[in-house]
Amino acid sequence: MPVWLRLLLVLGLMIGLLGGTVIGLNAYAAAKLRATIAEYEADGETLDFRALLPEPVPDDQNFCAIPELANLADPEWGKANRERIEAMALPERDPERGPLPAFPKGAIIGKPADLMAWAQWLTGEEPASEAVAVEAVEKALSNDPELIQALIAGLDRQEAAWTPALGTRELPEILYGIQVPHFKPIRSGVLALSLLVQIADKTGDLKRAVDLTRVQVRMAEAACAEPM
Repeated sequence: MPVWLRLLLVLGLMIGLLGGTVIGLNAYAAAKLRATIAEYEADGETLDFRALLPEPVPDDQNFCAIPELANLADPEWGKANRERIEAMALPERDPERGPLPAFPKGAIIGKPADLMAWAQWLTGEEPASEAVAVEAVEKALSNDPELIQALIAGLDRQEAAWTPALGTRELPEILYGIQVPHFKPIRSGVLALSLLVQIADKTGDLKRAVDLTRVQVRMAEAACAEPM
């Protein structure tokens, strides 16, 4: 028998053994999975994550259903609102000015932002005083006061869940395939709000500082309600 034919036979045998092993393991695993699912269902449980999703929050009670946040989790319908929130925030880095200074970490370690560093990053000049720095940072973050006011006005709604509700979205077969186009804009918006909270505190507007903190909490509440 020629050498090449022997090699071909050996290769074919190895492929056959490997394929048979994979098929056998898949069949075994599928049988075990079906048995496990049957056990859960017999106990009244389910492995279908769709059945475990929370009920939609009524719009009139949902902070995230205000027009400025509505449909934020929808890849198409929420695009305009996501872009508006991102426009309110500062970019993460600028090629000409380098990375952003640190944001406040008050909720974590009680550390405020260095507003002098922020003002210098924004204007390219070292501010003469902290008051000048506060003014420069506030001006940079005040490009959409109507959005800020709308977020504060929505605080009378007692619950927070992104819309459309998970149970009404077109979901993939596996949980980790769910699209979350709203997470990055919201993160950027919350960071910008953290600066505005510190500025409100510096200017003595404590009510605004509390209201903006509550907006951040509502957004965090909605994010934590997502199973991702």
